Amino acid sequence: MTHKERKQQWKARIEAYKVSGLSKKAFCKQHNISIRQLYYWLKKESMKEEQANNTI
Repeated sequence: MTHKERKQQWKARIEAYKVSGLSKKAFCKQHNISIRQLYYWLKKESMKEEQANNTI
């Protein structure tokens, strides 16, 4: 899997998490992913959003 594909996959997972209404732990268990991975990608996304907001 390329880096670009991985980013797209996690972007979709984060969106699914946000609309799921599940806790982080429950979402990770349901989707068989590590909670550490979810925290990592959520942090990465929030940093990207902060940068976008600061450039406006």
